[in-house]
Parts: sequence; C-alpha cells; structure tokens
Amino acid sequence: MSDALVAEVMKAMLEPGAGKPFISFQRSEITPTGLTIDLFGRLEEINVPTLLIHGTLDKAVPVKGALLAHKRIPDCEIYLMEGCKHWPQKECPEEFANALQGYLDRKL
Repeated sequence: MSDALVAEVMKAMLEPGAGKPFISFQRSEITPTGLTIDLFGRLEEINVPTLLIHGTLDKAVPVKGALLAHKRIPDCEIYLMEGCKHWPQKECPEEFANALQGYLDRKL
C-alpha cells in the first residue's frame, strides 16, 4: 500500500462518527458462530451479468469464496488481482479500472 492510501484511510477514520456504521454492522451481523444473514445460498438468483474483482491476498474474504461465488452466479466473470488484499480498487486503482472497463466494453 502506498503512503498516500494509508494517509487517506487514516484521515477518513478520524472523521467524527466514522466508525459508527461499521461497528453497528459488526454488532448486528457478525457473531461468534458466523454471519447472521448468509446470502451465499441465493447467488444463483442473480440474473444480471456480473463481474467479481477480488484480491488474491484478501484475508477477510479468502479468494476461495470468490471462486465458489463465481461458479454459482450465472453469467459471471471473475478477475483476480494478484498481490492485492481486501481493497483492490484502492490498492491498484488503474488495474481495477482497466478490468472494469474491459468488462463493460465486452458486455455493453
């Protein structure tokens, strides 16, 4: 991660009340036994073309989960960003934008 990205995230974290939505989500959805709402079983219901972009080093949502989702979502493409973690759009914005633009060019 670049120093600029770290500075941007730190600045956002210091905003008054910045953590309230995330803390609220964590308290209501993430429990010791897992997520309260598990939508994984409904992935087949997605009926629009879908692009999953995922960092290969994401520890919060391991790449295995993205690969499983890719198999279950109809008309789905997956783009794995090598060396990226949980925020590929912030870590490698140019590569992310190119992947997204390429997908849109093929689909539109």
